[in-house]
Amino acid sequence: MSEAAARVLRIEGEMTIYRAQDLHAQLLQALEQDGALEIDLSEVSEIDSAGLQLIAAAQASAAARAAPLRLLAPSPAVRELFELLGLPPDGALSEAQAA
Repeated sequence: MSEAAARVLRIEGEMTIYRAQDLHAQLLQALEQDGALEIDLSEVSEIDSAGLQLIAAAQASAAARAAPLRLLAPSPAVRELFELLGLPPDGALSEAQAA
């Protein structure tokens, strides 16, 4: 039996408060589907605390559904924020951080 391929949600441009509502809707729609989800962050040009909250909420939602979620290729802007906040380079938040 082979494992189904994960769905990929690619986020491009800003991941900031200015796009939070739209990105939140995209993430919710992607999380409502069954199976693993990968979020491609390679084209994120800017991220702020709202963007980080979206990532944390997606991780918490996926964990609550026991659905695998993985962040792919964080852009330099995303990696810089993770480093500034002392988060792992892959952005994997602990359950306490994601809550």
